[in-house]
Amino acid sequence: VLTNCSCNAGYTGDDGTECSECLAGTRKSVNGTSPCVDCEAGKFIETLASTICKTCGEGVYSEKGAHNCTECPEHSYSFAGSDNLTQCFCNVGYTAVEKGVCGVCIAGTWKSVNGSSVCVKCGEGKYSVTLGAIQELYCLNCTANSNSFDGSNADTNCSCNIGYSGPDSGGKCVACEAGKYKNVSGSSPCSDCAVGKYSPTSGAVTILTCIECPAPFSSWYGSDTVTDCSEC
Repeated sequence: VLTNCSCNAGYTGDDGTECSECLAGTRKSVNGTSPCVDCEAGKFIETLASTICKTCGEGVYSEKGAHNCTECPEHSYSFAGSDNLTQCFCNVGYTAVEKGVCGVCIAGTWKSVNGSSVCVKCGEGKYSVTLGAIQELYCLNCTANSNSFDGSNADTNCSCNIGYSGPDSGGKCVACEAGKYKNVSGSSPCSDCAVGKYSPTSGAVTILTCIECPAPFSSWYGSDTVTDCSEC
């Protein structure tokens, strides 16, 4: 009898009546009157009358009842079968700036893992000009005898140490000559020891290295040895 006719898999309806195709995003894997069911989250089906749903691949996701998979936002990634936007993780070199948005690591920082973790600053004494750096090796050392704050993004952030002078541009930092000193970092010149004093120390970092000439002798500015002390 007609009532013994059951809808095939992929179709639904009462026995003995017209059978309707399962819609995209739904499936039915058995014969009979059971309804079509939504594809599970993380799966999809784009065709009608389907008996199975397909698993979303990498870099996409889907919610329940999807007829296609949604791409993760730019610069992010997901594993196969992901079922929610929150399973899209920012790529290396990028970090989460707001929900569903991955921003590039700025110069002076780096990030070597996928996910929402923050970009890591280059350490003191280093700098990086690279956007989206994926390894710490993009952090370059300042030139000898200079230093920088963490997160520096140019060689101009490297300043000569105290006791050394030179340009703030990655240039060579030279030790203050004997008879001079410098107690601040940066590109400022070394200061002379005052009249009546001398210093044999190179790279001096304090005025205290300037020694008084023995009485009754004196010396010119910047004198570097006691023999520069003479009678006025």
